[in-house]
Amino acid sequence: MHISFTDRELDVMSVLWAVGPATVAEVRERIADDLAYTTVLTILRTRVMPKIMGLALRTAAVQRIVFRTISQTGIRYRGSPLSEALASLPENGPRPGDRFPWLRLKFQPNGRLEDLYGKLDDTRFTLLVFGQAAPPRGIPELGDRLHIQELPSDPANDRELARARIPRPSFYLLRPDGHIGLAGARLDAAAASRYVSERLRFS
Repeated sequence: MHISFTDRELDVMSVLWAVGPATVAEVRERIADDLAYTTVLTILRTRVMPKIMGLALRTAAVQRIVFRTISQTGIRYRGSPLSEALASLPENGPRPGDRFPWLRLKFQPNGRLEDLYGKLDDTRFTLLVFGQAAPPRGIPELGDRLHIQELPSDPANDRELARARIPRPSFYLLRPDGHIGLAGARLDAAAASRYVSERLRFS
């Protein structure tokens, strides 16, 4: 995959490579020019991140630096090309581009309630599947960069999902920063593969 960066994008990337995980404010402080905070934020969110999304997942160092920095922005990405909603998702629930809500769920039948975010891996995608079986082969284009959580039916889970307006059946593909990339009601393996290959440019 060939990726080119503008001089300004290289300024931002150089800071990240030099200091490691950093907040937007810390990146801004280390750039020679006096850029506004919102300018640095925009460069990270809309220019640097889409370019390196596919490349970043191939090396552990970039995974830690970029995704932990981007995840601190706390901003929705509904208009991003990395966000796609399939049919039958409720408008008042979590949507692609939103950060997935914090939930306490049972991940095993008759198991204990656990913090969902404690189960996420910030170097991999996570596929959350509710009320249906996960595809046997996962999403082949992501390979071992995908972690699948198939949530069991349980009264405690049902109450928590209802509170967050998450329907059954539904699925949510979370990016490493905890934001929803792809979501819908019935999980269509072909649609998930298309999203990964066309939107994220994995093959």
